Amino acid sequence: MNILLINSYYYPDMAGGAEHSVKLLAEGLLYAGHRVAVLCVSGRRDPARYTYEKINGVDVYRDIDPLAQKRKGLHKMIARLKVFNNRHCKKLCDRIVEAFCPDVVHTNNLQIISTYVWKYFYKKKIPVVFTARDYWLLDHSCIYEKSNKLINYFYKLYYRHQSNRYVDLVTAPSQLTLDIFRKERYFRGVPSLRVVNCVKLDFKETASAIKEKRERNDKIVRFLFVGTLGAYKGIVNLLEAFRRIKDEDIRLTICGSGAEESLVRQACEADRRIDYLGQLKSEELKKVYLACDVLIAPSVWDEPFGRIVIEANQYGLPVIGSDRGGIKEILAFTKTGEVFPAEDVGALADKIVDFANRDTIRSYRSRILDTIGEYSFEKQVENYCSVYQRAIEEKRKQLKG
Repeated sequence: MNILLINSYYYPDMAGGAEHSVKLLAEGLLYAGHRVAVLCVSGRRDPARYTYEKINGVDVYRDIDPLAQKRKGLHKMIARLKVFNNRHCKKLCDRIVEAFCPDVVHTNNLQIISTYVWKYFYKKKIPVVFTARDYWLLDHSCIYEKSNKLINYFYKLYYRHQSNRYVDLVTAPSQLTLDIFRKERYFRGVPSLRVVNCVKLDFKETASAIKEKRERNDKIVRFLFVGTLGAYKGIVNLLEAFRRIKDEDIRLTICGSGAEESLVRQACEADRRIDYLGQLKSEELKKVYLACDVLIAPSVWDEPFGRIVIEANQYGLPVIGSDRGGIKEILAFTKTGEVFPAEDVGALADKIVDFANRDTIRSYRSRILDTIGEYSFEKQVENYCSVYQRAIEEKRKQLKG
């Protein structure tokens, strides 16, 4: 198949998890023998309107990002309105259709490119798949249920109409995310499928990490938090839970950056058991994963997936996770950790105490190799190829009808 992936940004502009997921999928599809192109915008202030390059075999077409340009006042407001319905990418879409001839279009985060591309490819009679990797269609702040209700009323009205009319098939990495969109009356009458996110696995490396950790017998048990240091990620509750525990044989390592960084630094100064390492590069973070024993994922919002759980399992760490969003779904399947009520600081503290026992850690770690293959990028490529075939069939039915 000729598969066109669309996402606001693409490598090397790695803004977040969506970019990471799309890059893995693009290269996985290419490896499986498909032709792959990506449509995105550039975060750089490029003088050229459109650019093209080939990255690891993937054809990458970029438009300029209206919000990345230096604009003020009325010009800035106009730029934001263009992003809301970005018809300026039409010429680039025309170029891609002519040069690449996509059999299916897989859209992801369209926050800057906009859902205009849904309508464009719908009119071209090319099947459109959408993957809900976050909540930007529901909430202009991207944190579901956290922004101005009046603004969101009109915001939802527009995007609900777009989703119900121009999409042939919708996926999400968790069933909960699909259920949230259904509850808000998005994608009505559109077939939906849960397709989990993936990590690039090295099964030998994972087995080696599990073996090395199985043989650890030192008294110190090292807990780990990795992610944005924001209240919605549960870092405030985690620090309070850790403060309540008086065990001198536990340690907490924190990696990341965000609004609550000053609070984390204060906690480090007050408690020698806490170590803050800041925002780490992937190779540095890998060493931290290998050095630690248990990951804590204490999010207090509905994580669309919770990739951090699989990344931790990849390096032999069982997980203590909140009962919000995809985290709960992953742990229900893998059984490589336990969940606690997201807002219950006492319950989190109790779980930390439970996992300070190495026998408990070993029992959950032993299950990792049984289930982690479900989250391999090979498995995801297989799943999405099935999605694309179904979307093509759905489009054929529509055209016949």
